Amino acid sequence: MVSGPEGPAARESCLAIGARRAKTVILRDEWKLWRPDQWPSRLEATRLALTIGLLAGVLVSWRLWLTDRVFPHLTCFDWLGPFPQPWDRIFFGVYLLVIVACLFLPKRRWVLGLLLGFSVLLGLQDQIRWQPWFYLYLLGLAGFLHRSQGGWEGRENAVLGLVRFLLVAMYFWSGFHKLHPAFDNMFAQAFVDRMSETSMGWATDLLAQTQGAAPWVEMATALFLLVPVPIVRHLGVLMACSTHLFILSLVGPFGLNENVVIWPWNVLMIILVSLVFWRISSFGWRDMAVTPVRFCAVPLVLLAGIMPAFSPGLWDRYFSFHLYSGRDQRIILVLNERALEALPEEYHPFLVPGAGKGIHELRFKEWALQELKVPMPTEERHNLRLSKKFAELPYPRGSFVRFYFDYEFELDVRGYKMITVEEMKKLETLPEPDTQVRKK
Repeated sequence: MVSGPEGPAARESCLAIGARRAKTVILRDEWKLWRPDQWPSRLEATRLALTIGLLAGVLVSWRLWLTDRVFPHLTCFDWLGPFPQPWDRIFFGVYLLVIVACLFLPKRRWVLGLLLGFSVLLGLQDQIRWQPWFYLYLLGLAGFLHRSQGGWEGRENAVLGLVRFLLVAMYFWSGFHKLHPAFDNMFAQAFVDRMSETSMGWATDLLAQTQGAAPWVEMATALFLLVPVPIVRHLGVLMACSTHLFILSLVGPFGLNENVVIWPWNVLMIILVSLVFWRISSFGWRDMAVTPVRFCAVPLVLLAGIMPAFSPGLWDRYFSFHLYSGRDQRIILVLNERALEALPEEYHPFLVPGAGKGIHELRFKEWALQELKVPMPTEERHNLRLSKKFAELPYPRGSFVRFYFDYEFELDVRGYKMITVEEMKKLETLPEPDTQVRKK
C-alpha cells in the first residue's frame, strides 16, 4: 500500500494553490476595470461625478455644516435652527456616510432620496449653505430618482438631458450676468491688479485685454453645446473645459490661492461637461418630454432656465449663477476701540484695521471665506439680518459704530451709505447709497 503525503504538508499545499487561484481571480477582475467595455456607463459616471463633487465641496467647507462655529447662522425659519451640540457633528457624520453610500448603492433610490432630504434640511438651517455648487449638484442628482426597480427602462438619455440642460443654463446665465460694468471693475480689482503681484504677473496685460470677452465666451459655450452638430458641440466642450482651467489658473494654488471650495467644483465640471456632451447622438429633449422624467424636467427648467432672468431682485444671485459677476451688495461693520467692549471676544480675530486711528472693521464676506471656506451670499435679506444682529449689541455710550453699505464694484457709480445703529434697527430694506465717492 502506497502512503500519501503527510496531512499538514498536504493542507499547506492546498492552501498555497487556493491562494494563487484567488490572486489570479483578483488580478483578472482588477484588469477588467481598465477595459473600456467594463467602464461605468455614461449615466453611471455622471452620477458618480455629481456625488463626488458634492462630497468634495462639503469636506472642504466642513465647518459650514456645523453649529460649533463663530459666523452666525442665517436660518430660513426661526423655528428651524441648527442642531444643538453634539448632535450637529453626529448628523454631519451621518450626512457624509449617506453621500458615500450613494456612490456604492446606485440602485437604492431611498439612499439618494435621503441624501437630497438631508441636504435641503441643512440648507434650511442656514442660508449660507446654499452655495452655487451645492445647488447645482442637488439639481443634477434629483433626476436620478427616476430609476425604477427594473432599471432605467429607456430613461437614461432623459436623465442625461436634465444634466445637459442644467449645464447649458449655468454657462448661459453666468455669462449673461457678467454683461455689466461691475464685472469689468471686479475683474480688474480682484484679478488683474492682484495677479501683478504674483508669479503670474506676466499675464496681467493679457488678462486686462481679454476680460471683456469672458461673458461672450460663456454664452457662446452654452449655444455651442445646444447645436446638434458634433464638431460645434465638441468645440463647446473644449471652450467649457478651457474656461474652468482658466478659473483654476486664477484662484488655484499657482494663482491667487483662494476660494478653495471651488477648486474641486471646476475640476469636476471639466469631467462632467465632457461626460454628458462628448460624442452624443442627441441632447435628450424628446426623451425628457415623453418619459416620466418630464415631472422633474419642468421644475428644473423653471429653476435653472427661467428664474435666473429675475436676478438680482426677485431671485437669489447664487441660484441664478452669478459667478464672479461683481454685482454684489456689501456691508462692513465699522467701530472704534470703545465699541469693541461690546463685541464678543470670539469675533475679534476676524477684525481688520480700518481707515483711521483706532478704527476696526468686520468684513462679513472675508470673514465667511476665512472661517467657513465659502463666500457669504450677498442678498439684501442676508446683509440686513446679519447687520441687525450686530446692531443689537450693547455698545457703550460714546462709542463709534457704523454700518458701511455699498455695491463693492459699482462704488464709483452708486456711491455708499453710512448707517447708524439706531437706523439699522428700524430698517426693513437697505436704502440706496447716497454718498458719492470723491474723484481723485
